[in-house]
Order: sequence, then C-alpha cells, then structure tokens
Amino acid sequence: MKFFHIEKKLVIYNYLNKLNLIKQKMHEIIWFNYNVKVLCISIISFATIFISCGTKKSNEINSSIPIFDLTNISKNEQSLKLSEIAISIDYVPITTTDSSILGSIYKIIKKESFFYIHSKDAIFQFNSKGDMLGKLEKTGKGPGEYIVIKDFDVNPSEQLIAILTWGKILFYNLNGQFYKSIKHDARFIDFVDDEKILTYQSNIRGNGSYSHIILDINGDTIATFLNKFQFDLINKPLGLPSFEYLRFRYNDELFVSEIQDDTLFKVTNENTLLPHSIFYTGDKRLTAIARATGAKLFKHLKDYIYLTRLMETSRYIFYSDQMRNQIYDKKDDITYDFTRISNDIDGGLDFQPRFAFNKRYIITTIDAFKFKEHVKTQSFEDIEVKDMEGKRRIEQLANGLSDEDNPVIMIVKLKE
Repeated sequence: MKFFHIEKKLVIYNYLNKLNLIKQKMHEIIWFNYNVKVLCISIISFATIFISCGTKKSNEINSSIPIFDLTNISKNEQSLKLSEIAISIDYVPITTTDSSILGSIYKIIKKESFFYIHSKDAIFQFNSKGDMLGKLEKTGKGPGEYIVIKDFDVNPSEQLIAILTWGKILFYNLNGQFYKSIKHDARFIDFVDDEKILTYQSNIRGNGSYSHIILDINGDTIATFLNKFQFDLINKPLGLPSFEYLRFRYNDELFVSEIQDDTLFKVTNENTLLPHSIFYTGDKRLTAIARATGAKLFKHLKDYIYLTRLMETSRYIFYSDQMRNQIYDKKDDITYDFTRISNDIDGGLDFQPRFAFNKRYIITTIDAFKFKEHVKTQSFEDIEVKDMEGKRRIEQLANGLSDEDNPVIMIVKLKE
C-alpha cells in the first residue's frame, strides 16, 4: 500500500453556503494516478465543506491531500523491530502513594514538563520523574463538582483544565481551584487554543443536528458543523468505543476524524475544519445506513473498515483499523505493516503506541507486574539488543518495583 497525492483535478459542485442554516451537500470527483492506473473515487464526505457561523467564503482545499487506501492492505503476520523507527527509550515509574494509586488509565496528556492522567474519577498531575504534584478530584453534585469525567483536556498554556461531565464543562486552574462552569453536553472535548474548545457530539442515535461545535470558555458558540451522517435509528443504539471519534495534536494543531468519515480534518485558527488526509475505505466504510441498525450492527462490524488508532509525528503516521496496524514513513515514503513492534533496543516489552507528543515522541504504559514478569523470562535473557546499558537499567527498575505499584510510562524517541 502506497501513500499518494490527489492531482489538481478537483471538481466541486452544488455548493450551498447559507450561513450554516441548511445542510451543505456537495459532491466531487477525485482523480489520481497510482501505479500507472487511473482510479476514480467519489467521496461525498470529503466534498462536504464545513462552513463556520457567518462565514461567506470557504477555505481553499489543498490539492495535495494524502490518501491512504485501507482497502489495499494485506494482513501481515510479521513483527516490526522498534529500532527501525526509534532511536532510544526512557522509562518513568509513576510514584505509588496512598493518594496516587491509579486504576485503569483512560487518557494521558503529556506537556513539556508534566503528565496529566485521567484515572478513576480524578485527574493526576505528575512531573517528568513520575512524582505526583497534585490531584483534581471533585466528585459530587455541588457547585464546581462533577458526577463522572467523560473527557478532559489541558489548554496549551497549561493554565486551565477542562472536565466534561454530564451536561456541562467545568474549568479549573492547575491548583484544582474551580474557575467556571458552562452548560454543554458532548462526548469529547479538546482545546483548540487557550480560549476555545472543540466539542464532538456523539452520533450513536443519529439524530443530532451537529457533529462539532466550537465554544469559547464563556460558553458562547463560535462555530457549528452540521451532522452529515444523520440516520433514523431502527433498533437499540450501539455504543461504540472511544474510536468513534479519533483526535490528536501534532505541531501544536488539533486533528479530528469521525468513524463514518474517511477524511481527517485539521482545526484551523479561522474556526473551520480543513481536510488534511483521507483514509479511503471504499465500500467498506461504516455508513449511516449501517449505523441505523443499532445493536444489530455489532454482528456485522467485521464487514466494515474503520480506524481504531491515529496519530502523527514529524516523520511517521501511525494508524490501525480493527485488524491491522501500519506506520507510514513520510521521509522514506515507505509503509510498515505489522502485528507487533518487538523491542530490540533494550529488550523490554513489545511496544504498543498510545499517545504522541512533541513531534517525535510516543508513549505507552506498562503495568508494573508485567514489567517485572518480563525481565524474568528466557526471551528477555536471550534477546540481542542495541542498548545493553538500557537492558541493565530495565532489570534495575524491575527489581525496585512491586506488583501493586503504579504503571511505568514508556517514552520512545522516534527517528527524525
């Protein structure tokens, strides 16, 4: 499977711009060359232009949008060596105290010097060495409290933490002091910048008017984006996991993708969604018609292709569907197709990329008991590694852990 570009032959018609009061329905035909064969794909979702409130002029569509053909991937049973994409590994044991015991980790945000971790019903802050600096835990029904954390984010300047709970978004400073609350119901939230938040409105029932809304921190609506995948639910709804909506930050910008849309969008400073790349699924795309079947869709999910992981760094694009994993190397224009990433740098556990940060780093977490068990295995003893000193550091770290300790954060530095 190759990475290729749309040629400058883009036809767009039926353009409707009515201040976002009616649905914008557009069609386009994208012609591109691949292996000397000319393919023609009609991508309605890509041709839908998102118009922000009051905007009269749409953004110019980039004529070199990358396309990844997910229909042309053969399942590869081989493993990938970590040294092929990375140069070094660091480990951060998360300090375990009575006040910092973590359960399941739902989300990690890595900033310049801090880790912010959502576990249980709290947001934990740790420094780069793994020491806990604070915990935001405000469960309850009173002012400034939340019943559950549906999602959270930290603004770029690290002045505010936003917590999404039922029917509202709560803002706190980094000391955990309540700042303000705005009424809003969504499935996910992300800071666009220090003053704006993008929300994603879940589409499990198919009847929502909008897919995204941009708000300022006072709760005022800046832009709305119509739900172009509405459907009439004919069964009990099927609640999809977090990959119903994928998002990541790269180069200080926010990127978002819906499960029913082949297009990955960049959130611009002008409060629009600009097509960034396409993950083409052809007739395997999870359509609104399929989602209308609700819970019955669960038996047929294997018939569709949809992304479950997506992130980008300065050199690589990591993406997975429900069956396969791929890494695209933007520098060398090659694609790695794999089932696992074996750690031949220091002999540690296989690498499972979870979160990207700072352009060339990927992090994941490893349970302490798994970390300890691994260094006792014969495979760890026998593996030939690039960094023998690193292998010895793993043994020392494992010997200092107990099975009940918090997980270890694995930080992988990628090649430039």
